[in-house]
Parts: sequence; C-alpha cells; structure tokens
Amino acid sequence: MFKFKIILVLFSFYSLLHAQESVVQNINELMTECVRLDLFSGTILVAKERKTIYENSFGLADKENNVSNTNDTKYNLGSIGKLFTKIMILQLAEERKLNFDDNLGKFLSYFPPINSEKVIIKHLLTMTSGYGDYIQNPGFQKDKDKYIKLDDLLHLISKEELNFEPGTDKMYSNSGYAILGGIIESITGK
Repeated sequence: MFKFKIILVLFSFYSLLHAQESVVQNINELMTECVRLDLFSGTILVAKERKTIYENSFGLADKENNVSNTNDTKYNLGSIGKLFTKIMILQLAEERKLNFDDNLGKFLSYFPPINSEKVIIKHLLTMTSGYGDYIQNPGFQKDKDKYIKLDDLLHLISKEELNFEPGTDKMYSNSGYAILGGIIESITGK
C-alpha cells in the first residue's frame, strides 16, 4: 500500500514542478531516499505529451546476488496484472464488444462445451467460475517453460475440471484471469 502512495506522491510532485531539470533532480533525491529506506525497488518513467523526460532504475533486481535493476529489467508483476485485465474487460464491455453474461465459448472455441456454455465473463471476473489456479496444475509444474505463450497456457487450462458449478462458490483463480486474457486477445487481436 505504501509503495502506491510513493507513486502518487511522485506524480503530484511532478505536477508542482515546472523545470525539467528540477523534476529529474527531485525524483532522483526522492527515489534514492526510498531505496535507502527499502521502500522501493524498480524503474520510474515520467512522460509528458508522449515524450519521456525521465527514466531511471533503482534498487536490486536480485538481492541474493546483488544484481541492480536496470531500465531493461523484466519485472514479474504478479497479480497486479489482474487489475489491468479487469480494466480491459470493463472497457470492452463499455464498447459493447462483450457482455458480462456472454459465455466463454463465444470467444474461445477449444474449451469443452459443458464449460464453454456454463462459464460466463461475470464468473471469470468475480472468481466464481469454478476454475482454480493453473500454477498448481501438475502439467504446468512439470514444464513451466512450455507455457510462455498465453495460447499454450489456455490449452492447458481448457483441460482442467471445474472445482464447483459456476456461480455457486468463490475461489482465487489465476486460470480465470488467464482465460480473460485470452478473451481480450480474441476480441482485440492483440
């Protein structure tokens, strides 16, 4: 929670400053202090009118091996990706490209018919679809490197059995959000 406040402070701080040099100096000072206090480790990018005016990395990508973050460090965003997925689904609904009552089969054809018909977008968004966590799937655990592409992962998930009848219970679901990602790709082509 505190890290998000730092980001908000940073954006507020930026809006109060006029000179680009002051922005760079003040961001560097703020972030150096945050790293010293072990409150931040990552990359900062500030853009104005689609032009990058500041980009720098702070802290360690790997504390055990003392490897610094760089502007090219690949970060595992973890579950924050679910927020972006949910926002995209809401935008597609607003654009009338999908409806919360649309079933899974409308967008992804390789899921078994019984699941394709019962599971709707609303179930996937609210983690009430019956799908669980592909990370616990023995097939995924056996060969994680095989599932780099979303399509490969979705084919694995499509073989999973539901843990309960859709809409009757709730269960944290990485699989459900991966499916939503597939639906987004199906609609947008991206």
